[in-house]
Amino acid sequence: MDFDTPKSGDGDSEAEMLKRISSLEGELEETRLFFDTVFDFGPSPMWISDDKGTCVRLNEALRRTWGVADEDVVGKYNLFDDPVPKEQGFSPLLRRVFDEGQSVSFQIEYDAAQFNQLTGANRETKSVIEATVSPITDSQGIVTHAIIQHKDLTGIKLAEEAKDKAILRMKQAQKMEAIGLLAAGVAHEINQPLTYIRAIFECTLHDLEQQNVDPTELAKECREAVNQVNRISRIINHLRLFGRAHTLSFQTIRLEKVLDDTLILMAPMLRMHDIKLHRDIQDDMPDISCDPIRFEQVFINLFQNAIDALKHVQKRRIQISMTVRDDRLNLSFNDNGVGINPALQDKMFEPFVTTKEVGEGTGLGLSIVYGIVEEHHGDIQYRAEAQGSTFLITLPLS
Repeated sequence: MDFDTPKSGDGDSEAEMLKRISSLEGELEETRLFFDTVFDFGPSPMWISDDKGTCVRLNEALRRTWGVADEDVVGKYNLFDDPVPKEQGFSPLLRRVFDEGQSVSFQIEYDAAQFNQLTGANRETKSVIEATVSPITDSQGIVTHAIIQHKDLTGIKLAEEAKDKAILRMKQAQKMEAIGLLAAGVAHEINQPLTYIRAIFECTLHDLEQQNVDPTELAKECREAVNQVNRISRIINHLRLFGRAHTLSFQTIRLEKVLDDTLILMAPMLRMHDIKLHRDIQDDMPDISCDPIRFEQVFINLFQNAIDALKHVQKRRIQISMTVRDDRLNLSFNDNGVGINPALQDKMFEPFVTTKEVGEGTGLGLSIVYGIVEEHHGDIQYRAEAQGSTFLITLPLS
């Protein structure tokens, strides 16, 4: 029986192959160790799911951040069984990771009970998490796993909400300040019709006592009394509407109508301070998307700013112009007062910037004007005049 004799070099080739395999195994082990190190000790909370969305591995940052142990979630938690992503509409995004091999990111919110049940933690507030889900594929491009990275945005979101609430409280406080400043003018405006109504009833009572009542004249006087009551109601109702706590609510309205409503409260103040109001409003002004109560606060704050600036001026004037150009509404609010100190002009729209004495104002008026104009996707600028000030506001028509 003949046996094949090994050809020269076969042993060397086999040895080289074994050496190469050993080298590749070493490189593979180094790569695995590198991945394990990056995954296990990376700063971001991460976990890995299988191709069905079930958790198979956690990293240390996730254990530490959420306070969970492997036995709590590995093999138990599944992305597609969690009701919260379903309720918040993220299931289709998650399916894209496994079905199409796409990475997705989204922000998801768990209330305290949901989060504590999921993680075993003991949080008292909601949790806001930014999740990035990326596919892991084999050599054929088939998704075998997904890696999920978490970023806890709870502190940031709670701080933003606290800031928003503080801004709302600040706006409401400034409204109350404005109402306080309007009180004298409003009281005077209400007192006039009340005096008229009292005179009507005193005359009517006298005529009744003298049995000298003219039914036609009595009806006329009663109608006038009703008109005066309606005048009072209009002022009080608008004061209540302006003063109540208010969330942003846009509607389609002419800005001229908002100005007219503002003057229900402001006209008495202008008369008290002997200020002439000039209006130069383009014919057929289009509607804009606007929160009328918010924008009344813009007008009231600008009026009050002008009233302060006009205290030491003899002939006091405010001029309001409205025009439309290039799909923008242009509002100009001008007074011939003393103007704003040049040293303050660069920061006039910042909160608490004021030249008033302590107790005379919060310094929030112009900063709130700026914020409301921004809410309306508009722009506001200040222009110093030879005498006085002009605030230029532009707003989108659509």
